[in-house]
Amino acid sequence: MGEGPIGIAMADGSLWVAVFYRGALLRVDPVAQAVVDEVPVGEGAIGVAAAAGSLWVTLHLEDSVARVDPATGELLAQVAVGAQPEGIAGDDVAIWATSEEDGELMRIDPATNRVVATVDVGQAPRHVGIGFGSVWVTNYYSGTLMRIDPASNAVTATIKVGSGPEGIAFTEDAVWVANKGTGDVSRIDPATNAEVTRVRTGSGTEGLTADAAGRVWVAVSGLDAVAAIDPATNQVSLTLDAGDEPRRLLALDGTLWVTNTSGGTLSALPVD
Repeated sequence: MGEGPIGIAMADGSLWVAVFYRGALLRVDPVAQAVVDEVPVGEGAIGVAAAAGSLWVTLHLEDSVARVDPATGELLAQVAVGAQPEGIAGDDVAIWATSEEDGELMRIDPATNRVVATVDVGQAPRHVGIGFGSVWVTNYYSGTLMRIDPASNAVTATIKVGSGPEGIAFTEDAVWVANKGTGDVSRIDPATNAEVTRVRTGSGTEGLTADAAGRVWVAVSGLDAVAAIDPATNQVSLTLDAGDEPRRLLALDGTLWVTNTSGGTLSALPVD
């Protein structure tokens, strides 16, 4: 895949991987498990999200977000945002991207491809997720998770989690946050905005995703592995070897797809 595959998303029947040093999106056929197309997007492609009929890519070295048509690979727009954008998530109404250097969360209107609101968050915001009617942001240096009301663009809660929070995932009744510095995963009750437990997973936790069975998978770069957390017990139930420095994950039809940043590979792990 080249140097630095990181973000991963599903759109138009394909997997799309953002490759940082290649400045591109790679289209992967999940059946053939092969790269079938490459779309140049810009320097420092890091996060990718599928929303509003498009792919949205944060360009960490260009301070912008690229919008791509997944059907044609055409670059539809490039939206100027804050410095060092990283995390990105969205729906049909809004696209949300973090600015790591500026400590901001930016709201992009997909109808106009413009930033329409900026929310001050914590230090070095990394990942962003949408769940339980809110937008959630991890702040790496602040050690916090922030909850934002998309109706008002206001912060409604700041929750202390572990050191170096990164990835976010959602299950039926919980928000999960990977804490890279402390090597664990925080479970948050969205009804109370309180951390209820932490699950030790290992050094270098970063990416998170939930599968159809309700398990929470975490990329553990320090172990070159992925671990599954059972929400019923709040314990690690399974650990699988991945590639060199696993970073982001996507669960799809019984397969866990993992980007391995230092290894320059994409792992396909059967998890049924």
